[in-house]
Amino acid sequence: MATQKETALLVQKLVQPICDTVGVGLWDVTYLKEGGQWVLRITIEKEPGVDIEDCEKVSRALSDILDELDPIEQAYCREVTSPGLNRTLRTPAHFERYLHSRVCLKTIRPIDGERVFIGELAGTDDTGVNIAFGEEVKNFSYASIAKVCACDDVDLL
Repeated sequence: MATQKETALLVQKLVQPICDTVGVGLWDVTYLKEGGQWVLRITIEKEPGVDIEDCEKVSRALSDILDELDPIEQAYCREVTSPGLNRTLRTPAHFERYLHSRVCLKTIRPIDGERVFIGELAGTDDTGVNIAFGEEVKNFSYASIAKVCACDDVDLL
């Protein structure tokens, strides 16, 4: 049985050509258990924004391929969605794209009594994510991070 990460990578390879044909970008593919149910989430993007027809086109084309290849053993729910304003940053390309932009970083455990940090993405390195708070730059180890999101709208966090 394939791992969650292997399944997501396989689906990513299958859905990328579909996204190219439909004219949308592939932001992310995740395969995880939510509320006792497996969810395959394909996140797409385009300017000025993804609409329901974009999601439908990708979903239909991917459905045919997944039905034919049947690469996922257990039952799952498939979602095709947009990343939204406060999109999660997970890959090196995501972090590169949002370099010098405002981000929200949430830690697994409090650091100095805080779990949510909003600042400017100053970069990443082998050890973690660097966030600038004015002139001060703080490194958050990858092991300490629960989530990093674009911070286009603080009210939506």
